[in-house]
Amino acid sequence: AQHRRRKLVLQYRWGLLPTNKVLHRYKLSSTDSCPLCGQQDGGHHALSACPSLSGAVTKRHNDAGSLIVQAIHEGDRAAELVMSDVGLSRRCAIMKRKGRIPLAALPKDMPNGMKCRIRSHCKPDAMLVRTERSIKRYELLEIKYCRDTDPTQQETRAERQHDRLMKAIQIFDPKAEVKLTTIMLGVSGCIYKKTEEKLKELGVGGPALPRLLKRLHHLACRHVEEIWN
Repeated sequence: AQHRRRKLVLQYRWGLLPTNKVLHRYKLSSTDSCPLCGQQDGGHHALSACPSLSGAVTKRHNDAGSLIVQAIHEGDRAAELVMSDVGLSRRCAIMKRKGRIPLAALPKDMPNGMKCRIRSHCKPDAMLVRTERSIKRYELLEIKYCRDTDPTQQETRAERQHDRLMKAIQIFDPKAEVKLTTIMLGVSGCIYKKTEEKLKELGVGGPALPRLLKRLHHLACRHVEEIWN
């Protein structure tokens, strides 16, 4: 099993996964389209973009999110973690965190109707809140899997995802500091230096940090095999 997993990871990294795109190039398939959805096939499509595999892709995201949120919960900033929206059942069993933004965490001057709409429609992967010298500091966390060689496209998408929430907080609490932190993970296990630095800033330090990075790497490799299967 480990040999097959390693082989699939390397095939993905070298663009040699036997997708219809590759097979068509070598005249071993009559089409370069995905057999599941009909879009153009390819390694990244097969492991991240095929709508027919959205359930498996979501599971990968939730598994990684659960590891990250658990590490934050056990780190220096645990008291700031007010909600998380990844790996709901596992997270609740371990940490009993809320799956929605608590009303009390939002600005007190924000109308209740708007707070309820935000709770229903705005769900960052996690949210940390702390108060320093009467100034609230909000940090939203968004986790994305991306191409190992190019995280920029997914990172840009993540940065725009919670614009409305961030603007709403700042309108009703102009003194508040609102920050979005994006955690990028490579589909085949690449761990970026920026990801390591951001996890440190989220309070994951000491031996817990390399342990988390190792688990995230192995998790991505395992999901390469599971999604491909």
